[in-house]
Amino acid sequence: MSKDDKKKLGFFGKITYLSNFLFALLLVGSSWSSMLDPRLSTLVALLGLFYPAWLIINLLFMLFWMLRVRGQFLLSLIAILLTWSDLSSWVRFGHEEQAVNAEA
Repeated sequence: MSKDDKKKLGFFGKITYLSNFLFALLLVGSSWSSMLDPRLSTLVALLGLFYPAWLIINLLFMLFWMLRVRGQFLLSLIAILLTWSDLSSWVRFGHEEQAVNAEA
C-alpha cells in the first residue's frame, strides 16, 4: 500500500465527509439565520433554534476525524470558528456574572 492510498477516503469516509459538510453548512446557516427576517421563511428561522444540536454534531465529527488523524476535522473547526459569536452567546466563557441583589 503506497502513501497515496492511505490518504484516500474509502466509501464510508466519503459518505461521512459529505455528512460532515452538510452539518457544517447547517451550523453556519443556523448562525446566520438571525440576520434574515423570519417572515420570509419560517424554515430559516427554525434552523437557528437547532444551533446547539448542529454544534454538538460538528464537535463529534471533529473528534471523529481527529481520532482518525485526518485533516478533514478542519471543516468542522472552520464552521465553529465562523459561528464563534453565536457560540459565545450560548455558552459562557470567562468570568461569572455576579448576582444582583433584588432588594436593592
